[in-house]
Amino acid sequence: RMSQNLFDSPSLPGGGPGFLDGIGPRKLRTKMLILFGALMAGYVVASHFLNRRPAALTVVSVAFFVLGVLAVIFLSGMITRPLVQLTRTAERLAGGDLKQRARVFGRDEAGLLARTFNGMLDGLEKAFKDLEGRNRALEEEAVKRSKQMDKDAAERVRIERELRLARIEIDNLVDKRTEALARANDELHGKVLETRRS
Repeated sequence: RMSQNLFDSPSLPGGGPGFLDGIGPRKLRTKMLILFGALMAGYVVASHFLNRRPAALTVVSVAFFVLGVLAVIFLSGMITRPLVQLTRTAERLAGGDLKQRARVFGRDEAGLLARTFNGMLDGLEKAFKDLEGRNRALEEEAVKRSKQMDKDAAERVRIERELRLARIEIDNLVDKRTEALARANDELHGKVLETRRS
C-alpha cells in the first residue's frame, strides 16, 4: 500500500480541487512558476503595446504589481495552510487524541506530506491498540495467576494446619503409649521383684 504513487490518488479526503489543480503537474514549484510566468508574460506584452503611453504603462505596472502581491499572498496561503493544519493536528495528537487526521488539501508536496502523516498515524493507532490489547491480556493473566496463587496459598495453609493437628495427635498418642508402656514396665518390674522374693 505504501508503494502506491500518492500523486495518482483519485479521491482526496478532506480537501477539494484548488484554483490551479487542473493545470499540469501538481507540484507547488510548478504552480508558482506558472503564476509568475503568466504575470511576467502579461507584463511584457502590456508594456510592449503601451510603450508609447507612459500614463497607461504606469497604471498597468501598478496593476501587475498588485496582481503580483495577490499571487504571493495566494501562494503563501497554498503553502502555509496545509502546514498550519498539520501543526494543529500534531498539537491535538500531543494532547492524546489519536483519532485526529490531517486534512489533505491537494495532490502536491503538502498533500503528500499530509497523506504520509495520516498513514503514520494509522500505523501508530494500530500499534497503540495492539499494545492496549496485549496489556489487557497481561492484566487478565496476572489476575488469573494471582487468584491461583491465593488458592495455592490457602491450600498450603490448610495442609499445614492439618499436619500440625496430626502431629499434635501423634504426639498425644505417643505420650499415652509411653505412659502405658511405663506403667506396664513398672508392673512387670514389680512382678519380677515379687517373683524373686518368693
